[in-house]
Amino acid sequence: MKKLISIVALSAALVSPLTAALADQNDGGFFVRGNAGQSDYRVSNQYFSSNKGFGWDLGVGYRWATSSGNWGIDTGYVDLGKAKLNKSYVDYESGYGLSTRGKAASHGFTLGGNYMYQFNDNWNIQARTGLAFTKTRATISLYDNQGNSTDPIRGSDNSTSWYGGLGVGYDFNRHFGMSLNYDYYGLSLGSKIKNNGASASILSLGAEYRF
Repeated sequence: MKKLISIVALSAALVSPLTAALADQNDGGFFVRGNAGQSDYRVSNQYFSSNKGFGWDLGVGYRWATSSGNWGIDTGYVDLGKAKLNKSYVDYESGYGLSTRGKAASHGFTLGGNYMYQFNDNWNIQARTGLAFTKTRATISLYDNQGNSTDPIRGSDNSTSWYGGLGVGYDFNRHFGMSLNYDYYGLSLGSKIKNNGASASILSLGAEYRF
């Protein structure tokens, strides 16, 4: 019996520091984060469909610790970068081969909620969603096969849309962690550039510091 009590006491002593460490990691509180990576613009119209650039975002927030994970709110700034657009197609009415050249850029602020669930000591999964208040500008010029161009078509729009993202992270300690993230943003290019839908996404590497 004394031997069993000794084993239980020793086991408790060994497990206690690990339990305390996990409890610390699950504490809520303020945090700051930053992500940077490859952005991908997608626009459904006859001129262009997809183009890649460089995007990043910065944010601050607060999480509450619960038995089901950490739930929080956050706000931030996102820059989806500049995408150069270039696509060739045939105008079947005139028979000319045409190409488009131009660029698109989008940036704005976000406000939403986030969730983090920690597992296997240091690993976590993250989810976030909310509203994105973005300003998007696009310029498109048409060129025929002889190099003649039209006047540029310019579109600009301030829009409110939704965003959502997922991530997998690793915590080096209770204050600092890094993650691989995918975030999606709905966009609008304005009425001058007709489209059936516009969006952008960022595949990024992120870092977060928790206070």
